[in-house]
Amino acid sequence: MSEAIHLSDAEQQSIHSLQAEIDRLAEMVFDVARETGLQTVTAALSLAAEGRPGAPDHVRDVANDLLCRAEIMQSEIGRFMSVAEHAQIIDLEQKQSR
Repeated sequence: MSEAIHLSDAEQQSIHSLQAEIDRLAEMVFDVARETGLQTVTAALSLAAEGRPGAPDHVRDVANDLLCRAEIMQSEIGRFMSVAEHAQIIDLEQKQSR
């Protein structure tokens, strides 16, 4: 059986603050991903419209650049979530030891 953990108002506020920060980060990442995707599609269409022989290679390069950016964003989100989860675990352990 699990026990309910009773949190003080300050602790609840801290949790709400963390949740708001995560929401803000998620919104920022969404905006960056959308803007980057639009820029990439625009660049790829421009390259394809030129009709040059090397256009497919250039379009592939642009797509690979987008994937690299997405991997970096994913890594940063992973780091942020790891820190946030670690902070919550430490807080819970401290509360339980009291």
